[in-house]
Amino acid sequence: MQNFKVIKSEKVVDQKTGEIKYHDTVERLPQELIGVWNPHQKEKNYKYIKMKNSLEVKKKINELTINEKAFLLSVIPYLDWETNILVGDGRTAGQKQFPLKWKEIDKITGFEQRTRRKIVESLVEKNILNYISGDYKKGIVINPQYALNGKTPSQTLINTFLVKEPLNDFYVT
Repeated sequence: MQNFKVIKSEKVVDQKTGEIKYHDTVERLPQELIGVWNPHQKEKNYKYIKMKNSLEVKKKINELTINEKAFLLSVIPYLDWETNILVGDGRTAGQKQFPLKWKEIDKITGFEQRTRRKIVESLVEKNILNYISGDYKKGIVINPQYALNGKTPSQTLINTFLVKEPLNDFYVT
């Protein structure tokens, strides 16, 4: 962030509300714009996805290929709350709150179908991705040991990955 030279600053009190404001005059170049930022204002409408930071997870992520890392990083913003199913957002990809289709995932990640299949197969083998399945594969989920959208993973999500070797420090019963 660039600091501007303040030429003049005066404190003004609103007579009706008692609110204190400052009128500042700053020096700037013609192409520069000045914005206002309030560090104490709470952020609104921001959602965050937690990524696990344990040594064991770091080792597994370092073992991934560049394509596998790129695939994961591309799809993580599409995780559904506490289920980790990859769902559409209604704007950039897919129908809102419906599992993403492979064609939509290909568009998000930028990989061709053949390359994406190899990446997904490898990530399933490494227990990072899996499927929520019924009669057919309904949705793709990411192991909550790596990334989680929400406070606690759903039991269904945990069970999806318990079949393979879990990282014991994540699952608390």
